[in-house]
Amino acid sequence: MKPSESVTLLISDDEPIIRNGLASLDWEAHGITLVATARNGLETLRLAEEHHPVDIFLMDIRMPGLSGLEAAEKLVEKNPQARIIFLSGYGEFEYARRAITIRACDYLLKPSTPEEILACVERARDQVLQARERDRGRQKMARDLKNLSVLVAASQLMEHREESDDERDIVRIVEYISQHYQEPLSLTTLAGYFHFNAVYLSRYIKSRSGYTFTEILTQIRMYHSARLLKETSLKNGEICERVGMGDERYWGQVFKKTYGVTPNEYRREEHRPEKDPVEAILGRDGD
Repeated sequence: MKPSESVTLLISDDEPIIRNGLASLDWEAHGITLVATARNGLETLRLAEEHHPVDIFLMDIRMPGLSGLEAAEKLVEKNPQARIIFLSGYGEFEYARRAITIRACDYLLKPSTPEEILACVERARDQVLQARERDRGRQKMARDLKNLSVLVAASQLMEHREESDDERDIVRIVEYISQHYQEPLSLTTLAGYFHFNAVYLSRYIKSRSGYTFTEILTQIRMYHSARLLKETSLKNGEICERVGMGDERYWGQVFKKTYGVTPNEYRREEHRPEKDPVEAILGRDGD
């Protein structure tokens, strides 16, 4: 099935018959947009600059002037996310070893069938799309944490002014949620604690903060889930329990919906979560 997003491809080969044959494959049917073809390494660098960023490079290792290996080393310096696939008639170990050192995602020996080439590029395409989804998840997490920080910061600033009872109430409600997210907290229990009608409290929180009760609670729980995934060796089920969500499967679904990756994928990523906005604003971040 053709993916909903397209990725870009640049083909490099000094042999016209091979270069034209590769270009003639039905890339669009596989969600891949061929942006250019190059005859050598120097032309590859020039075209890569013109079409930056290129997602995938399918390139011959041995080309006149600047080789495919040398060109690839320069390409990944400028675009570390680029996927490099080498296509070569030379099977010597040294070429494969050097390809590995520059993090080539695949290595094909000539002659390869169109089916083998398409399957190889499709694997690289899937890696590109997964990386995009992870990036979107991280960006969403950053936005959510920033929004939550603004919400709690505003609440904390209220404490240092002459406040109305109404202002003090939303401060207390937000603080209570941030301090009790590990418990089986619900709107009903929150309403009982503050002696509000649950329906009224729901509307009150939304009108005063811009967030629903569930959105605030979920943002806090997902932030601490991300933190525990990175900073501890706790199992997913233990983290799920620790942040107040008893259903591990549902917790995983909410985490992926929030950040675009599964908990296990997030744990393997190099990205680390930001400091807890609530702790930082309260001056308990250890700085």
